[in-house]
Amino acid sequence: MSLPPFGIRYLAKDQECGDVGNCNPMPLPKVISPRKHALLDALTIRTFLALGGIWWRRKRRPAVAALVNGLFVLGYTSLTDFDGDGKKPVSFKTHGISTRSRRVWRW
Repeated sequence: MSLPPFGIRYLAKDQECGDVGNCNPMPLPKVISPRKHALLDALTIRTFLALGGIWWRRKRRPAVAALVNGLFVLGYTSLTDFDGDGKKPVSFKTHGISTRSRRVWRW
């Protein structure tokens, strides 16, 4: 599957634009496995918790933000079913959707 030219968004036949004009592009193929995603989540958790500890004395507000983000990712990752066996409440697909939606939040 080739990618569209930069700046051009293609719609699948059954997709529509929303009220604000946010057109969803055709889905891209999965590039990492659930195991690799879990490893990247672990690295993200460690990074945020380490930054929270490093900044704690000098920059309290970014330290608190880093710790809150690290603890949120830790909690959500611990609830995610990366194996696909259904033992944990959050499926890997739902985890991926929520990860993408967190990227657009603005503080």
